[in-house]
Amino acid sequence: MKQALRAWFSCLTDKLRAIGFRASKADPSLFIWHKNDVLVVILIYVDDIIITNNSGTAIHHVLQNLHSDFAVKELGDLSYFLGVEVLRSTNDMYLTQRKYVAELLNRTHMAEAKPYTSPMSTTCHVSTTERVKFSDPSLYRQVVGSLQHLTFTRPDFSFSIHKVSKFMHNPLESHCQAVKRILRYLKHTISTRLFLRRSPNSAIQAFSDSDWAGDRDDRWSISAYCVFMGNNLILWRCKQQFTVARSSIEAEYKSLADTASELQWLQSILSEIGLTIPTPQCYGMIILEPHT
Repeated sequence: MKQALRAWFSCLTDKLRAIGFRASKADPSLFIWHKNDVLVVILIYVDDIIITNNSGTAIHHVLQNLHSDFAVKELGDLSYFLGVEVLRSTNDMYLTQRKYVAELLNRTHMAEAKPYTSPMSTTCHVSTTERVKFSDPSLYRQVVGSLQHLTFTRPDFSFSIHKVSKFMHNPLESHCQAVKRILRYLKHTISTRLFLRRSPNSAIQAFSDSDWAGDRDDRWSISAYCVFMGNNLILWRCKQQFTVARSSIEAEYKSLADTASELQWLQSILSEIGLTIPTPQCYGMIILEPHT
């Protein structure tokens, strides 16, 4: 039934609230239980759940309450979640999607393809002007959709994925070649991992940039930003701006506004779980070109 997922989430939410959890205002899928010095956080994706805390007895109490109403399967320490592998050491953590990449390359028959060292050529300008259509639009959508899932741990080709995702409705042969270039890049960087390290430094820093009039079809600009907590990269995004910028400075300011909005959202979540952080710092890049 179409309403099954909503009914399931409502049932689980009611149970968590009965235990004492409260839903985050910034993220409806995040539930927080905070009492005295004990903190328990639950993140829900349909029926897959991550739970973490600063007290082992608190987690045991929560799981006992959930067992009374649901058939809960405990999988132990987090090692694999929604295609993301978690590798741990004493103070470090690595997030990787190597297995997912290998499966994608095999599914697209690119496992033996020649690797490339970059996801997209600097001279590549994908557009809708070419007339040669791709023979299998459904395949194009499936592959690009799978590549979008990889951006959870791979910010290095978010810009390239944004470019090819704009043509899902009517892919052309040149768009397919751009996607193959990304797959070849994944073959070269299949072992790339996102590194997270425990650190006393919790300062938030964000960097933003924009590609002014990067879309040759409609002249819309592209905003991009990345957010660090201490030395750890925790957020990143590449998105198209909703209005046409009349100058590169205007495009940069719109990118800064998007970054500031993301920082406000992050600060809201951190405050809900009881973390006090210094005022976030945001840096934009504006390049002024002299008139010629």
